[in-house]
Amino acid sequence: MDVAAFKDLTLKLLALADRMEQRDERFVGLLTQHLAELQNATRAVSSGGQALARDALDMLRSQARDAVADSIAEAANASKTQLEASASSASWSAREVNEAAMELRKQRGFWLWAAPIALIAGALLTAGGSTFLLWKNAKELRRAEFGQDVLRATQSGALTRCDNALCAKVGMEPKRFGRHGEYVLLQD
Repeated sequence: MDVAAFKDLTLKLLALADRMEQRDERFVGLLTQHLAELQNATRAVSSGGQALARDALDMLRSQARDAVADSIAEAANASKTQLEASASSASWSAREVNEAAMELRKQRGFWLWAAPIALIAGALLTAGGSTFLLWKNAKELRRAEFGQDVLRATQSGALTRCDNALCAKVGMEPKRFGRHGEYVLLQD
């Protein structure tokens, strides 16, 4: 093998290593993207998350195997040192992806616990707020009904003004209410 052929082979192997590194970077980018999507969908991925991680790992292993097979096919006549460097690079990439998948599983476990707790807390806050608003609105409704009763009594003549004082029409034998009969019915 002459020097020019060896240089040509070396350039091809470096180009191959560069392509493999770019492929690995793209895959790590994809893995990062899958992690973000997994965090957004933690409630729905209990069993699907494990399948996604397995699929991503299988896809990476398949790509790594393809890259190694391509390297071996392209570098069949290359020196043994260059072939070992390519295989080492592929092995390193597989370990990195495996470590990233393990980290993804750890984070998914956290979100599988955190998301339901957050949902329960939100539901409790919503229920408490709704109960308070219901109580407050019921109080306002009673106040408004009382105002309408006073307006009706005024319109019917049961409640009126006598000089500068408030007068009530109670009839000849009014019905009494209260513990000591201190209240009388204005009109039946």
